Amino acid sequence: MLVTFTTINERQWGTWERLRLFTGSSIELMAGKIVSPVLISLGQFTLLFLLANLLFDFNVESPGVLIVVSMALTICIVTMGIMTAAICKTLPQANVLSNLAVVGFGTVGGAFLPLDVLPGWAQGVAPATPAYWAMKGYSAAVLPGAGDVNWEAACGVLLLFSVFFALVAAWRFRV
Repeated sequence: MLVTFTTINERQWGTWERLRLFTGSSIELMAGKIVSPVLISLGQFTLLFLLANLLFDFNVESPGVLIVVSMALTICIVTMGIMTAAICKTLPQANVLSNLAVVGFGTVGGAFLPLDVLPGWAQGVAPATPAYWAMKGYSAAVLPGAGDVNWEAACGVLLLFSVFFALVAAWRFRV
């Protein structure tokens, strides 16, 4: 939502027009807009897992897998934010779409409830959500004995979602 809200605000305040005068390429402009949210998101994941370890004695089975999954999820989240900013014209529209995506994807994807307690239709739709693949990747990183979970495939699917979100954003944005 950080990427979405700042981009829409820049559009409404007229700063987006000034950014378009930037002499670099549109890729450089978008890369510059992405760096900060990516670093913030990775910092949040780091803080979350460090506090979980300190406060709840939460152990990570595979720190390397945890880092890779967090990076893939971060890229997915940021590109989804860019796509949302490209689709929505106002902050209320973006707020509604973002909240629906978080709650919808999180619920159906198994981030809020175990998949086996969801209705059959939701279990069938779950793999079409980024949350499902993030949970698969995190399961391999944090659950003892979850080494059979294919975290590489989970990261690959998250990155495919990212490509889709970025393509929709590129199609909708007028840089």
